[in-house]
Amino acid sequence: MMVREEKALYEFERQDTARLDSVLTTEKAFRLYDAMWEMARASGALQCGNPLEGIEVDIEVARTVNALQEAAGV
Repeated sequence: MMVREEKALYEFERQDTARLDSVLTTEKAFRLYDAMWEMARASGALQCGNPLEGIEVDIEVARTVNALQEAAGV
């Protein structure tokens, strides 16, 4: 997606940020964050285990794809 009117976008962001700053206190923001975090964790959207688990497989797939691309001259 390309933004054609940067000035309008920046003005919108400025106004939106100012609005949020006046409505949402830091305490409310942290409570909201905590609630969203718990909701995401409870729904299984977050994997709280080892983030590097399975990385070996990902690396091997990447090596294979890259080798195939090199062989094909891409």
